Amino acid sequence: MSYNIIYFDNNSTTQTDPRVVEEMLPYFTEHYGNPSSVRNKYGFEASAAVNLATRRIRDTIGNQSAKIIYTSGATESINMALTGTITATGIRRIITSPSEHSAVLDTCRYLESLGVEIEYISIDSLGMLNYSELEERLADKRPSLVTLMGANNEIGVTHDLLRIRELCTFHKAVFHSDCTQLYGKTSDFNQFTLPDLVSLSAHKFYGPKGIGSLFINSKSIKIEPLLRGGGQQDGLRAGTLPVPLIVGIGKACEIAHTERDFDMAVYHVCRNELMEVMKKCPEVKLNGSPDHRIPNNLNFLIEGIDSDTLITELKDFALSSAAACKSSSGKTSHVLKSIGLTPEQIKSCIRIGIGRFNTTSEAVKLRKQLTAKIKELRKKKSDGK
Repeated sequence: MSYNIIYFDNNSTTQTDPRVVEEMLPYFTEHYGNPSSVRNKYGFEASAAVNLATRRIRDTIGNQSAKIIYTSGATESINMALTGTITATGIRRIITSPSEHSAVLDTCRYLESLGVEIEYISIDSLGMLNYSELEERLADKRPSLVTLMGANNEIGVTHDLLRIRELCTFHKAVFHSDCTQLYGKTSDFNQFTLPDLVSLSAHKFYGPKGIGSLFINSKSIKIEPLLRGGGQQDGLRAGTLPVPLIVGIGKACEIAHTERDFDMAVYHVCRNELMEVMKKCPEVKLNGSPDHRIPNNLNFLIEGIDSDTLITELKDFALSSAAACKSSSGKTSHVLKSIGLTPEQIKSCIRIGIGRFNTTSEAVKLRKQLTAKIKELRKKKSDGK
């Protein structure tokens, strides 16, 4: 089914790139062997496809020694990184921030119930980390696991992974980063080698849903598996490997890396066009740092306008008012709350996620309709309608 709606919700999920689908299809119906059964032709072909995907991923980050663990998505990767590290190492303190994805925060709350101490680094009104506070907390030399995201899924703010890496190295802390939103939205892929552990989901960068990965960049890192069974993936994640999905994430990573300059150009041109909304409607404010953010994300606070009403009125576009997991549960955004927005202000925020397949003309159309609809709804409110 094809919808006559322009999709601008690419921080929620992305269209699977047709080139990724094309590469996956033969592994459903032709090369369908089990990669663990390498003594027959089908299994050997499947195993070779998995190895190729792994090489492609390693190539994008420039680290051929990185261990790539395939998971069902970033949520599982995050659970594996945090719970697996805590269990294997005996570390009893995690340092994180209140603006992390719920997959991190919920896992931390679970570990807290088991006696692990959770400490939160404060962020400012632009969503920026207090790095001095992180350094102060690490200075006591207690064994720690630091988990801080590469880019925020709601307001797009990026964190300085190199600075965090340096602090963690100096104070001998393990560093995990949820880079789900950062991968494919930066020209610098080498930064994905900075954390000890990196979590990703393919569907955020034009790959298939249901597959993610955990990069283990340091050989000294110990992780206890969440799943046990057949001993696949060096015993770290049991279960028959989903070859078509692994082929898909490998191809999606390759495209994200080789075409990064094209993607960045699309994001910047469309974002600059949509930023014009703030000139036409001065009451519209940008949530998050204007300087330290991924280029495909805009999160607007439109005072006095209900975001759900606005999104419903913009029938030609697919937008969101919060992270997809928050929208489906009806919960208030903890990210927007953490940067100081009131409950009423949070109800007046929309998120625009620009994608690889968006065009400048689509951004112009959204800018014009968004501007007009804001003015229309504001007039109705002032008229008491």
